Amino acid sequence: MLRLNFYWPQNNVVSIFLYFFALVPPKITFKSKGKVTIVKGNVLYLFCEAEGNPKPLVTWRKSGNVLQSNINKTELIIHDASENNAGIYECEVSNSGGTLTYTVEVTIKGNVT
Repeated sequence: MLRLNFYWPQNNVVSIFLYFFALVPPKITFKSKGKVTIVKGNVLYLFCEAEGNPKPLVTWRKSGNVLQSNINKTELIIHDASENNAGIYECEVSNSGGTLTYTVEVTIKGNVT
């Protein structure tokens, strides 16, 4: 913050405040492995944490479809995973400073007997 004071002849003070906003492009700080394998029926848990200024928006996609888009919720959780949940997931983090993407390949194995 920068503060400037202007003085007028009658001792009136006018204050002007200038705020500088530091734009920081997003950076992925914690993420799932590039390949994840789980057993059918278990919980699929993918994570993609990011930092930047302003706080990055985290968007999860599968086959081009948006599954979730949020600033505060960065993990993707799918309960009772099935073969339909296998595939390539994309985590996109973005703010006014830029955009990054990260992909995770998910494989679902049959039930363990």
